Amino acid sequence: MVLHQSSLVLFILSAMTHIAQPIRNDSLRFLNILLDSGSEELVDSIIRANWAKLLRNFMQLLDWPVDATKGTTSSSFSVTTGNASLENVKTVKNFQERKLTKLKTLIKIINAGCPFEKEDKDTLEEHHEENLNTHVQIHSLTMTYMISKKTDPFDNLKLFKVPVNLNLGNAKGKSKTKESNPLINVEGLPSEDVSSRRKILVEIFSDGLVKGLSDLQNDDSGELRNLVQKLLDGLTVIRSDYQEDLQN
Repeated sequence: MVLHQSSLVLFILSAMTHIAQPIRNDSLRFLNILLDSGSEELVDSIIRANWAKLLRNFMQLLDWPVDATKGTTSSSFSVTTGNASLENVKTVKNFQERKLTKLKTLIKIINAGCPFEKEDKDTLEEHHEENLNTHVQIHSLTMTYMISKKTDPFDNLKLFKVPVNLNLGNAKGKSKTKESNPLINVEGLPSEDVSSRRKILVEIFSDGLVKGLSDLQNDDSGELRNLVQKLLDGLTVIRSDYQEDLQN
């Protein structure tokens, strides 16, 4: 499954920005199947290879602008307009369930890429120590020179690809369309390690995420408000870890 994740996620990313609401809903179902597969290797491979694209498409799916200075506006992919407007859904309950599903999935992705809950951080460190202890260690750096189990372990080096400008500050302005909430260009942004993923999340997406989540804090659903607060707290932890990365 790991070897085929790139093809699977490619179709999921395409479905996430489809004009039809049922297809967008199904995209999250398939994404959750992969995230809940129980295979840490598969989830890690998906996050490393598609981190920026997943965050970008979630911003589009939720109709949250990457630039927090801009308000949410209508677009053909907006979850609050067109086929997904409240006037066209069968019940408000279904609409609320979709919002819950989107936030739960977003939390899974962010926590998988940048662990912000203490138990997840501890688990990450335990697995690292376990991997070192379960292999014959002739030398403390033995594992460094072993064949990696991960696909494309040196993809972040872009050895056989055309060099691109990795200026994260300008990524928000790079779009292929003239829509009010376009899909920004995140091609070439490295996300192989946690610190790189934090940098992408904080410098490109965090302001838009905070603004979008803040708009949901007064929602009628208590469960939704709890998810919003959980993610806001998580973003605070990630920002703090990002500042530590800058100092190191």
